[in-house]
Amino acid sequence: GPDVAPQLAALLSDEDETVRAVAARALSRISTPEAAEALARTLSDPSELTSLRAAENLERIGPLAVEPLTELLGTDQRRAQVLAARILGDLRVAEARPALREAIRREWNTDLRAQATLALGKIGDPDDIPAILAASEDSSWPVRAQAANALEMIGDTSTIPTLELLAVDREWWVRLNASRALVNMGPEG
Repeated sequence: GPDVAPQLAALLSDEDETVRAVAARALSRISTPEAAEALARTLSDPSELTSLRAAENLERIGPLAVEPLTELLGTDQRRAQVLAARILGDLRVAEARPALREAIRREWNTDLRAQATLALGKIGDPDDIPAILAASEDSSWPVRAQAANALEMIGDTSTIPTLELLAVDREWWVRLNASRALVNMGPEG
């Protein structure tokens, strides 16, 4: 129950990877704000497997994880920021939109900009189109590629001119995503 959350949170830093994974799963089953905070702190663990397990279990917790994940977007913990943006997008958390739009402007973290752009697309609010259009002009191709994906997810045909520009981008991944987005917009695309 919730009373063992502090002990389980302490196990998230155990030297044994299996113990950390089991503790993360147990915390997700408890699903308290304290469990979500402990798992969110673990997103910056040096072990990629541990941070991915924490991310998986934060998705299971759902809405209780929104606040600590949104707070992580404002830190300087690069991997944790990227995972937080991915989870918020997977959860389709509308309340995270302002923080995700702010994350797109973080020039020093390309992966965060790309993941925040994709997250806005997953959330699917047409009011975020201006931020995604700005991301489509980013100097880093991963951000432009995710902007094409995000525009596809929202599906607003007013973005076709931008997708047409992305379809002739110098990077093949951007071209592929933009072309797919255009095809999925039907006859207009």
